[in-house]
Amino acid sequence: MRKIAIGLIAFVLLIAFVACSSPVSTLIIPDDWHASLVWLRQNTPDPFQAPNFLDNYPPCDIPGQGYDYPSSAYWVMSWWDYGCWIIDTAKRLPNAMPQEKGAGDAALFFTAQDEASGSQVLDRLGSKYVIIDYSMASANGKFYAMVVWAGKNQSQFFDVFYQGSQAGTLQPVILYYPEYYQSMCSRLYLFAGKEWVPQQTWVVSWTERELTSTEGNTFKAKVISDQKTFPTYDSAKAFVDAQQDYRIVGTDSLVSPVPLEKLEHYTLIHQSPSVVATQQSENISYVEIFEYLP
Repeated sequence: MRKIAIGLIAFVLLIAFVACSSPVSTLIIPDDWHASLVWLRQNTPDPFQAPNFLDNYPPCDIPGQGYDYPSSAYWVMSWWDYGCWIIDTAKRLPNAMPQEKGAGDAALFFTAQDEASGSQVLDRLGSKYVIIDYSMASANGKFYAMVVWAGKNQSQFFDVFYQGSQAGTLQPVILYYPEYYQSMCSRLYLFAGKEWVPQQTWVVSWTERELTSTEGNTFKAKVISDQKTFPTYDSAKAFVDAQQDYRIVGTDSLVSPVPLEKLEHYTLIHQSPSVVATQQSENISYVEIFEYLP
């Protein structure tokens, strides 16, 4: 039986990951983030029309509740870990900040399953730009935390499965469900908001089995029992609709098994220097910035 190849198998990291990602505001800002935030400051309108306005506040601080923001003010959507960097380096207003302020709204945006739902969040919050980095789009990175903060379940987006190896042992793989690819985070960062038509679509079935870890502990696991490939998404969906014990999956975060519509109101305007992947001959950078145009 042909085995599923997987691009991201950081299983140990996935299991060790906790519901809330670790704050990074106290760490030295990476070069890609620094370059991107400097670019944001130099190439976007100042929200206060006074470039040094936030210098009047302590680091990682902005006007609080009750402050009468000017009509020129707008906000930047990213994960809460990066709020201080956005304030202190870009001199911009983040929707989410350390101490998990705004994390719920950010999570709702990044896990939203269609453009209208995601844009509704940005409209409510007055957001104009979106910043995403590699870890935010990674199942074994901050994407998991965003799922939790959105009040959703990991199994809606991806799961750890086990499959047989040539050595006769069961090996863990991460398989992605359509909801992962349809999230605003993936559609922006992994697919640049462009239309996507899959060239083939995988489906799998599995059984629940009790396995024993190398430490001797037992746990329940999903073990792949069958897998099939279809030349089109429609043929795969028709099969799954008729066979309820199969599910459409993706084996690579960069290759969606389901079609994706073009995002009409988002434009990629900046990519940081470091390239982390290539999507259909186009580079994906470690940090990317998108403009939201309602």
